[in-house]
Amino acid sequence: MRGLGIGLFLLWIIIHEGTCNYAEILWGQCHVFCLTRYQSRLQKKAGLKDVPLNPDSAFQDCRKDRQCKWCLFACQRPHKDFGDHKDCVTDCRNSRTKRNPLRRGACFDGCHFISKSYESKYGTCPPPAELSVIDKSCAQECQKDVTCVGMSKCCNTTCGQICHSPRNLNGFPSKPRNLRFKERKDGGLLVEWDKSLGIQSSAHIIYILRWWCPYTEGVRYSITTKLRARLSGYPGGVHPAIRCNYMVASINIHGSQGFTKPIGYLKKFLHPSPPLNLERTKRKLHDGKVDVTVRWQAPEFTDGLDVDRYVVFWSDGLPRAGNSYMRLQMNRKIVKMGKTNYTIPSLEPGIMYFVQVRAVVDWRGKSIRGQPASTYIESFTFPLPPEEDVGRLREEFLSNSRVYDIMVDEPVFVDSKLKARASWSLYSDSESAVEKYILYWTLDVCDGEAKHRKTPSRLIQEAETQKQEFDLFGLESGCVYELTIHTASFFGDRGEGQKQFFRTPPCLKTKGRTDKVVCQSKASPPSPPRAVEVTFQPTCACQAVVSWQRPDLSADMAAYSVRWGQSRKQDVSSLAVVYNAEPYSINVSGSHSQACMNLLRPGTHYTVQVYTHTNTSRSSPAVRHFTMPIGTMPCFSFKNVEDMQRDQSSPAATEISIVEEMKGKDLRRKTTTASVYPGSSAPSLHKAASVFVQSMIISLSCAAVYQRLLLV
Repeated sequence: MRGLGIGLFLLWIIIHEGTCNYAEILWGQCHVFCLTRYQSRLQKKAGLKDVPLNPDSAFQDCRKDRQCKWCLFACQRPHKDFGDHKDCVTDCRNSRTKRNPLRRGACFDGCHFISKSYESKYGTCPPPAELSVIDKSCAQECQKDVTCVGMSKCCNTTCGQICHSPRNLNGFPSKPRNLRFKERKDGGLLVEWDKSLGIQSSAHIIYILRWWCPYTEGVRYSITTKLRARLSGYPGGVHPAIRCNYMVASINIHGSQGFTKPIGYLKKFLHPSPPLNLERTKRKLHDGKVDVTVRWQAPEFTDGLDVDRYVVFWSDGLPRAGNSYMRLQMNRKIVKMGKTNYTIPSLEPGIMYFVQVRAVVDWRGKSIRGQPASTYIESFTFPLPPEEDVGRLREEFLSNSRVYDIMVDEPVFVDSKLKARASWSLYSDSESAVEKYILYWTLDVCDGEAKHRKTPSRLIQEAETQKQEFDLFGLESGCVYELTIHTASFFGDRGEGQKQFFRTPPCLKTKGRTDKVVCQSKASPPSPPRAVEVTFQPTCACQAVVSWQRPDLSADMAAYSVRWGQSRKQDVSSLAVVYNAEPYSINVSGSHSQACMNLLRPGTHYTVQVYTHTNTSRSSPAVRHFTMPIGTMPCFSFKNVEDMQRDQSSPAATEISIVEEMKGKDLRRKTTTASVYPGSSAPSLHKAASVFVQSMIISLSCAAVYQRLLLV
């Protein structure tokens, strides 16, 4: 009896919700009316007979139009208020349409269309003589068209009024067919259907998807110009593991032939996706055993439900296999909701363990286990240090275990794959505490790519090694990479990472290239400047002049950029320059071939790089290494400045006073400009001085310095 009662209840729901009132169809008619007006205005503006609307974006385009969206404003009022024309007009008279009569007029037109269609439906009633015997009753079923279901009209009989279909149904589009469902990985549902064959209707057709589910309040709708509708998942959308009923109607400006028969569909329960970024974080040695901590992030998809708990599995001796590989005797631990890490206790040192984590959600008394995230972790590698040395070695590791002197050899093709060998040294006397090295390298920017517009999400490669060298893989030609190397101890600690940038050469210029390597055709970068030279000057405003020769370029050569900074001594031909600090940089017009450098210290090694820029790309740098002479005036050592100021007859006294005055004016900022020496005898104004000069006195002093410089 209980089953029969539930069946009758569901049957009542289908009968009750399967019918539709005219307000639902009128809602769609109003949308078609607005789209038709919008298309007519586009045709009139373009002077064309046919300007089709894109069905995939018709509503979005209409809402972006200021008149069309106010027409839709009238359509989007509650269905129960559709018959109240006065209330609709009142809604249109709001502050947002007060100063724009076109917007208010579009809203009024929508209200007028709704009111007119509400009073009299499209079509004509058959004459009483054509009615069947059953329809020729004297019953008073209706008084107006709106009281009849769907597109039925209130028609007169010989002695009464009944609801009857209009004479010609060709003005309405046929019902859609082949309703089908596809489940989405985010827990939502995609409902699709086909347009019926032989549809006779006006130019525009919209579709209304209507559905209702148990445990939900009322009927839900989705209106679209497409042959599909995307429904969101739980919460707020389609619940998992619940059977809902769906029906769809085709509507044009005249009306509709009604909804299709309801079709039930049970959306399957979406198993949670794997937890994200499962990794080992810490390892702790005690009593000859190892405690290993693993952590993860919540799954991306859980069908809209909260994760109730996680289950962590681990076992030793498992072969490397797929992520779903398991063994019946695996250890297991349940982690409570809200916690995304777990410390696996008392593992044997020197053993490879297989670790797996699954998310579990609870829904209506059922527990659904998600897909697994798996990884392999290794406990401490033998030989382990003596227990009495653990504290000392760990302290030494954390204090000074880091790498230096990172070198990246010239990249070459090996088996048609671009690789580069990286090597480094270790700054530590306690090498026994370093178990391995962790390397990360990621693409920074490639040739022809503006650095400020590069893709923010770059693939980060990761590798581990116990040697002080490694062959970097997965490289692309003509790009700059950032390499970071960390030390890792036996105790699970990670040392401070050291970074190094390196460049891969263009594909066609890379060694080891064979016929199997297909180089992508790209615009060739410009040539770097030639014959870069550095000469020294006895002035603070221009301590050194870097000069170069113009490369053989086309007319689109735009400018040069110069970068210099303190660096370690290295091969002149190396492009992988290692600066000790952030270098200074300036931009130079393409019509000049010299630039001043300042902020230089005596006896310090520097590297200057000069780039050629075109409108589309940048060249590789022309590199020059130099060391400032010992006798050079230390312009930014203010103790020496004070000594030199005592001698007012010194030729540099005026220049030193300028430097002293500029002490509080951001003298050390990293990006500056410099003076440029053109090919003619008249020097241009020193651009660095233009940043600091705030008065006419300083400007005249700088001009005096330049004049003396030209006489040298």
